[in-house]
Amino acid sequence: MFDSNLKPAVGVQATAISAFDGGVVPDVPFLYDRASAGDCELIVKSIDAQGHPRGWWRAGNSFRSDHVGEPELTLAKLRALSSATTPQTFTCVPPGSGYRMGIDRDEDGVYDYDEILRGTDPTVPDGAQPFPAAKLQIRNHLPDDEAKNAASVQIKSATLPIPPVGSASDPRCNGDPDGTVKATLTLASTTSGADYTTPLPCEHWTLVGSADDPIGYKYADKSLTVGAVSNLSWRRGKDLKATVTGKGASAFTYDLVPGVSQNPVHGQVLSGAVGVCFQCASAGHDGSDGKLFSAKGADCAAPTSCP
Repeated sequence: MFDSNLKPAVGVQATAISAFDGGVVPDVPFLYDRASAGDCELIVKSIDAQGHPRGWWRAGNSFRSDHVGEPELTLAKLRALSSATTPQTFTCVPPGSGYRMGIDRDEDGVYDYDEILRGTDPTVPDGAQPFPAAKLQIRNHLPDDEAKNAASVQIKSATLPIPPVGSASDPRCNGDPDGTVKATLTLASTTSGADYTTPLPCEHWTLVGSADDPIGYKYADKSLTVGAVSNLSWRRGKDLKATVTGKGASAFTYDLVPGVSQNPVHGQVLSGAVGVCFQCASAGHDGSDGKLFSAKGADCAAPTSCP
């Protein structure tokens, strides 16, 4: 059905084969101006020297590519990459669809070209992805006092995905009622049998950055009436950090049992179809003292797959 709210620029294309194409409307500067005015979002499609499809999405005042390791480019620097053998097609697409159409077709947080390089399908969501953890700590109090239990986890990676803004994996409410749970944090050990999952209700999530230039998400819950995560930050290509505490109404019931090793502890943060998983096996503090599991660096290599 035709959407009468769409601006005339939506669907208009211009193809560039050099940095100096222009002068005929519609040309690239015209589409860039329409996107700046909010009439559309601007995406770019091309191919690389090997014939692989490439894509860019205008985020803020620069273009983000479908390869997470590449820097964002100004319009001039992007157009400098065009040639007769690698033409660039600029397209005005409906507002809110630029990210998906430009760089992440399946909206799983992993960019299209990155999926091509690793041999996965850019049109099928991959779900949670394995990453090494920078550190993981779980603390219990002896004698047992769940209000004093705590945990913290940190993951750092230049390829860390985030849930696409406005997608089904976006952890915020976006019109859903408070209390809706789209995201969870899990810690578990098959060795000890410990298994803890805490909800991350949608009303406690906020966006870091803006919808057209998202950096990540932040979760903050001072009341701790539902769930045991007080703070969590999740930044694309940077890090994920979470703090879990038993001080709220919801108990943090991950038990470190004296005399029982926790190795390895598995963890996962999942929001819709996007998430990360990790595992740690501590060489020095494996939880068998009933008080502390602590691991970092080489103790926390990425698992081969996620649950």
